[in-house]
Amino acid sequence: MTFIGNVTFQFSPIYGKVALNSRNIINFDIYGAFGMGATRTVDDLNALQALNDPIALATQVQTHPTTTFGGGARVIFNEWFAVRVDGRSLVYIETVNSTTLEMKNNFILSGGASFFFPNMP
Repeated sequence: MTFIGNVTFQFSPIYGKVALNSRNIINFDIYGAFGMGATRTVDDLNALQALNDPIALATQVQTHPTTTFGGGARVIFNEWFAVRVDGRSLVYIETVNSTTLEMKNNFILSGGASFFFPNMP
């Protein structure tokens, strides 16, 4: 895979607050995501043993319509810090060596941290 681009819609049916002690309240958000996009792939002709094969060269570089679905969770610890974990599945059909169709399913697990800077007065 050399390029992935998609438009994803998020639906957040579960959100709330948890009180850890009398001072700290943590907000959380659990969401699902789905969408469509495109994935660009390049075949490794050396691994396919088809370096000089004109049939394999015809489908070496491809762009595929791709569906994406998954979900994740955000946890907001305080006014300036939050973390996120997210899992997405990318599904597309690829033509290999100009002769074989293969359904590919790539799972991407990602995480992140957010730092919020308050507005200046």
